[in-house]
Formats: sequence, C-alpha cells, structure tokens
Amino acid sequence: MKLLRIGWVPFILLLTACPWGEGEELPDNDMDDPTNDLNFDLALDGIKYTFLDGVINDKGNYNPFDDRWNSFDEGDLSTHYSYGFTIADDELEIIKGGEGDGVWTQIHSENAKIFVYADLYALNEDSFQPGTFEFTNIEGLEKEDVKEIFFFPSAGIYIFEDPEGAFLGVEYSAISGTVIVVENSSINYTLTFDLTVKKHHQTTYELIDGTEQNISFSYTGDFDIK
Repeated sequence: MKLLRIGWVPFILLLTACPWGEGEELPDNDMDDPTNDLNFDLALDGIKYTFLDGVINDKGNYNPFDDRWNSFDEGDLSTHYSYGFTIADDELEIIKGGEGDGVWTQIHSENAKIFVYADLYALNEDSFQPGTFEFTNIEGLEKEDVKEIFFFPSAGIYIFEDPEGAFLGVEYSAISGTVIVVENSSINYTLTFDLTVKKHHQTTYELIDGTEQNISFSYTGDFDIK
C-alpha cells in the first residue's frame, strides 16, 4: 500500500511499501525516433512508465499566500481556484477527512510505482478552468503578483522503486515549465507536462545541482474529483 497524504503544505508524502511488479527498462533504440512504436507515457532514468489513473484534490477558492491555517476563517481567499492533479501507473483512491485546521487529503494506491502531481491555480473564483499553467516560485511574492495568471507553485514526480524491486523513494520537483489542461468532459482531462525537474536529496530534501532533466509527456483520462 502506498499513501500520499496532503495537508496545507504543498505536498507531504507518507509511504507504506508493499510488493509490486517490476518496472520495464528501456531498450537500446532511440526514444526520439518517430518510428519507435513503444507504448509508454514517460521515460525517466532509463525506465519507461505508462499512467493508468488520475485523481483531483478540489481545494476550491484557495490562496497559497496567506497563512494557510487561518485563511479560511478570515474569508479573504483568492482570485484563483485550485485543483491538485495526481496521476499514477496504478489505480488511485482519494480520501478526505478531518475538520477545520485538521483537514487532510490522502491518495492511496496498492501497486503504484510512480506518481506525478501538480497543484494548479486557475484564474477564476468560482470553479476550475482549463488553460496553460506556468511554474511560479511564489517565495517572496504577494497575491497581487499572480492575480492575472494561471500558475502552479509545485509539481513533481515521486518514484517508489527500481525495476529490480528495490525501494528508491526518489523525488523530482519542477523548477520551470508549463502544464496545459484541456477539459474533454466534466471528469475527463488531458494534461500535457513540459517541465524541467530537479532531484531532491533523500536526507536533506534539498534540490541537487546538476540533476536537471526535461520532462515532456501527455496523459488523458477520467479523474475522480473530491
């Protein structure tokens, strides 16, 4: 069982490992060759992944700048509406609980090897709107600095284990790029990621210089929204 538990901080991961099938290593042929008909969504560190399911954490009219523990009580939220998208290579379940300051969201999977997440802020107070979202480092910014843009302050990739079954716990975070969202129906979306990501140190959680990678892929599917 794997758990992603999300509080009001951008993304908190609480993990419980269990066995799963091995990942599949990339063959020697060129991934960029247009004649290559391999069926996968994302290739990272020499391993290919195919995504199967997605969920959305509907955070509503949400402001990432004010004190997150008090902003809902103050009633001074945001000009933005936030969806937290998560996709994985196995079935996902999203569960919410708690009250007041103790509200939490848990994303559960039995056999996922990889999660990709993005906290997106659409320029609309009442409902989430599709569009092109740009990575924005909000450290040192104010609400006024983003009041006219679609943006995301956090997105990344979490990989649980390698193809041999050894636990990895490797996480990459976006440092630049875009996520494009197309709404195909009320629950079906196409997400197109074009990101530069950087790996976290597993002990200090600091970003490691020289680990930048460019990630570009798309996923289309139904999302469970809660």
